[in-house]
Amino acid sequence: MTSLKKYRGLIIILTCILILLLVFVFAIDSLVTDGSETVYGTRLEGIEAVAITGDRLVVISTKLKDNDNVVDANTYITGRIVKIIIEVNSDVTYVTSKSIIENIMTMFSEDEQAYYDFEAYVTCHDEEDELYPIIGYKHKTSLNFNWTNNS
Repeated sequence: MTSLKKYRGLIIILTCILILLLVFVFAIDSLVTDGSETVYGTRLEGIEAVAITGDRLVVISTKLKDNDNVVDANTYITGRIVKIIIEVNSDVTYVTSKSIIENIMTMFSEDEQAYYDFEAYVTCHDEEDELYPIIGYKHKTSLNFNWTNNS
């Protein structure tokens, strides 16, 4: 019994640390999501009804590349965001760059435009051009792109 009295303070401190550790583990466990859920959670519900296939994205990129002002183009989807990246010739103006992206929107249905957000990133073949990059964003509820003000 005397040995317990001798270490009584240490036993109380260790017991408190153990209790705090258990509370911490349960708190962390309740905050961490289940590993079976996707990164997007439920934000992608209904995407099957307006799914844009990889083949369609290739067709859109090809149509962009067919434009004489475009050097290279790439389109891909991340979650609910359609990303359009193009590289234009050095003689292309700000207005022409914007119109290339805005014209490509005709390849997306109204339902797709109402579901997805769109990001456009326009760079120039001549990396010294101060006008570029131009970045545009169209929210699904917006009618038009919002563009950076580089002009």
